[in-house]
Amino acid sequence: MITANRNEQFSDVFIFYDLNGYPIESYTATYIITDAITDVTVSSGTMVESFINDGMYIMTDSISESGSYVCYANCSAITINRDIRILPENIYDLVKSRRNHNQSYEDVLRPDYGSPNASQTFRKVPTGGTDYIIHRIKEDFDSDWSSPTASGNAYPYYIGNIPYKVEGAL
Repeated sequence: MITANRNEQFSDVFIFYDLNGYPIESYTATYIITDAITDVTVSSGTMVESFINDGMYIMTDSISESGSYVCYANCSAITINRDIRILPENIYDLVKSRRNHNQSYEDVLRPDYGSPNASQTFRKVPTGGTDYIIHRIKEDFDSDWSSPTASGNAYPYYIGNIPYKVEGAL
């Protein structure tokens, strides 16, 4: 299922295989988006074939009215359908309205100079790797980050140059 906001561009990928299991390539693939209830066509177009994978076609579109829709993709007499849900409210505004804070993450790197401290040595932090992450939360009405309502640090542990766990407050 695709979920998007009104007038927000969304994409989907369809992979078509013939009856022998081979990708269908170099065909014209089309799509039609219909209202799920009334079956009225609201949009249609031609899909672009991927340059990377044969038989993979990409559609991009947007819908201006909220509701439930179905996208029918067709290539060489093979049809695939996907459900689409267009939200009545902008999901980003909805999430922000339910959370009265702004959040900030700051990645603090281990410097390329000097000796590691005891914590960096224990956690095997590589030079130039993330030493710790500072997480701050502030109220919407605060104009700057000078007095966050909460903050905390998270410390990654490494195997080689790859972090495998993080401890602390995020």
